[in-house]
Amino acid sequence: MRSRHRMIPGGGLDFTFGDVVLRKPENETHEFLGKEVFRTCLKGMDIPKKHRNRYTRHLAKESCASKGKEVY
Repeated sequence: MRSRHRMIPGGGLDFTFGDVVLRKPENETHEFLGKEVFRTCLKGMDIPKKHRNRYTRHLAKESCASKGKEVY
């Protein structure tokens, strides 16, 4: 499914009020693609401390908790 949203500076998307609040489940189309085993660890996030703010103060660390588990 192609998104009608575009990237904006700062790494976000240009979601509107209607995109976030007014959409209903019947507006969406989903397709189950099957299951597979997660084979790798998840990488952590890193933003230099001088560029962090209250939302990015505690970033996700690398984790292998999902490795070897079935995902869909």
